[in-house]
Amino acid sequence: MYLSHVLSAGTPVYGDNPRFACEPYREMAKGDSSNAAVVRLHGHTGTHVDAPRHFAPAGRTVDTLRPEELRFERVALVDVPATPGELVGPERLEPVADDLVDADILLLRTGAERWRGGDSYVSSNPGLAPDLAGWLRERAAGLRAVGMDSVSISSYRHREVGREAHRRFLAPEHGRPFLLVEDMALSEVDGRISQVWVLPMRILEADGAPCTVVGLVD
Repeated sequence: MYLSHVLSAGTPVYGDNPRFACEPYREMAKGDSSNAAVVRLHGHTGTHVDAPRHFAPAGRTVDTLRPEELRFERVALVDVPATPGELVGPERLEPVADDLVDADILLLRTGAERWRGGDSYVSSNPGLAPDLAGWLRERAAGLRAVGMDSVSISSYRHREVGREAHRRFLAPEHGRPFLLVEDMALSEVDGRISQVWVLPMRILEADGAPCTVVGLVD
């Protein structure tokens, strides 16, 4: 099943990022030989990947990610119901720490997806606490990616804290960088996810890119 949202003019964006647009370039209805469109989007629009370059000037970019790095076979889907603006930290995941030991991707289902389409999804989104990055490195030695059903791991109510969280997750000086997947579609998952593919647009030297995410659900 798809774990990513469809891009549209209504796709929510973080802060003042420009919105997605798909505009006609040629139209058969107007006498052109074919239909074609021009797509305009910010690199962090809809379900998207944050590569290390997003917060690390010398970090890896999206185009350097190898196919085997985008396939995950030890998936931990964790429910952490969050309140508006909440920062999810280690204390929320401590009860399921044993389930994360062997995981290569962690998907956090906060329930924020139910607000998607409303103002609160972008103005009061839950985020991740900076110290969660180090905690995860210690508890899950094979963890390579963290996904979330929030527009960003940075809570709009705590933007400076969110910037620090990005640095802790992405910058190599804090430890092995994680791939971040934001604005995921997790609400309809009913069952165990045995495999996940994260497939970003391959854009040269991009710090992030929209992606299609597919999960195999048992």
